[in-house]
Amino acid sequence: MKVLHIEDRFHPGLGQQINNFAKLHNPKIEFHILSSNSFTPWKGTDPKEIITISDKEFEKKYNVIIHRTDILFEIHSRVWMKGLKEKILEINPDIIYAHGVEIFSTIRIIL
Repeated sequence: MKVLHIEDRFHPGLGQQINNFAKLHNPKIEFHILSSNSFTPWKGTDPKEIITISDKEFEKKYNVIIHRTDILFEIHSRVWMKGLKEKILEINPDIIYAHGVEIFSTIRIIL
């Protein structure tokens, strides 16, 4: 089974809900995380360091696959991920989980 968790912004070093799902998932499940490459809320964070080092360490430690996309624009805490539909089709998950109905990604998936 392949699960895709979509989070507009994901930081592998924090304690977001997605981090716990990734850490505790059944190892028989292929677990994917799709997120933007935006780190706006975390001032002083080097996105290149997170994407190239922390993502890879997180993937290896918890047996997950992290996908990052560029963004088209940001409005406060929300981002519009470029190529969301195409990336979902590429991953071809059995289950899609998106936290929160207020994020653009969830609304786009529903529509």
